[in-house]
Amino acid sequence: MSNIKINISFQVRTLRRLTIESIVRKCIRATFREEGIKVPLEINVLITDDENIRLINASSRNIDKVTDVLSFPMFDLTAGEPPADWSEYIDPDTGLCPLGDMAISIERANEQAQL
Repeated sequence: MSNIKINISFQVRTLRRLTIESIVRKCIRATFREEGIKVPLEINVLITDDENIRLINASSRNIDKVTDVLSFPMFDLTAGEPPADWSEYIDPDTGLCPLGDMAISIERANEQAQL
C-alpha cells in the first residue's frame, strides 16, 4: 500500500534514527496490508523516551507511569472491524483518513527486543 502518510518525529537523539523509521514504517504498512485496509491513511508517530512517555501518560490518562506505547485514535473504531465505507472518515483537505497519534518509548522497545 503506497498511499499511507506516516509522520515520524523524534524527541530523542539516536544514531539509529533511519533504522527506527524504516522499522516503524514497515510495521505500520504490514499491519494495514494484513487487515486489508486499502483507504489512503495518515498516522503520526512520536519516538520518545521513558521520561517523556510517562509525562504524556500522566497528562492524557492521569496515569503517572512509564509505558511502552500510547495510542490516541482519531475515531472510535472497533479493532478488527474496519468500516465498510470510509468516506465519512476521509479529510476532504488531504484525501487521507487521519487515524491518530502514537507515542513509542524507545527505551521500552529496546528492553522488549532483548526478551
